[in-house]
Amino acid sequence: MPTIGTAGAASARAFGFTGVATSGSVTVNTSGSGTFTVPVYANSIQFQLWGAGGGGGGPGGATSGGSGGTGGTTSLTGSSYTLIATGGGGGNPAGGDRSNGSPGGGGSGSGGSTNLTGSSGSSGSRGQGGSGGAGANGGNGGSGGSQGGSGVAGGSAGSAPGGGGGGAVFDEDRNNSAKSWSTGGGGGGGGYTSITAIPSTGPSPGMVLSYTVGALGAGGSNAGANGAVGQLIITWS
Repeated sequence: MPTIGTAGAASARAFGFTGVATSGSVTVNTSGSGTFTVPVYANSIQFQLWGAGGGGGGPGGATSGGSGGTGGTTSLTGSSYTLIATGGGGGNPAGGDRSNGSPGGGGSGSGGSTNLTGSSGSSGSRGQGGSGGAGANGGNGGSGGSQGGSGVAGGSAGSAPGGGGGGAVFDEDRNNSAKSWSTGGGGGGGGYTSITAIPSTGPSPGMVLSYTVGALGAGGSNAGANGAVGQLIITWS
């Protein structure tokens, strides 16, 4: 991932505009790693991180279906602190016929002045796969597969940033209570952390910070839905 430069803000200060507050914002919402060069800032700089959402589980039980993937962790590291927003857990398939898979737990945040935990997914019920959990301070979880007939119905993907994916559902015959059915649990939402620093206590202009934005948790096999990617926002003024 390319380096995020802030030469414009630094150049304004270099040419003598010392009484004018430079400002700007950078948003990274694709997964991967990179670096950020701290600009000159007059008032404050804020870092906000969202972990990625977990994937929804496939139905399992009476049919095929795998666990959803855990959402990736978003992190930012400097010389004196580390901010981390973990991803949500993946939903699981049903362990047997006529049962529901367990949901993934929400991710957490650490290192900031505000640290939030994402919502856990839900386990679902017959005809309705488990819904994904909302990302903390972020996107909503996707709905679980909703079934009016027979067969497999997939869940919906989580909303960015950090929403968990919905689980899939299977029913051999929706209108026959004696027939097989199973549902996948929803993926958990990603965690969140943030911190705001002032020039006297924050990172120095020109310091290079390293970051990673978490990748989405893939949905489990047989129509489990994906979670949503993590996110990093840096704002300064």
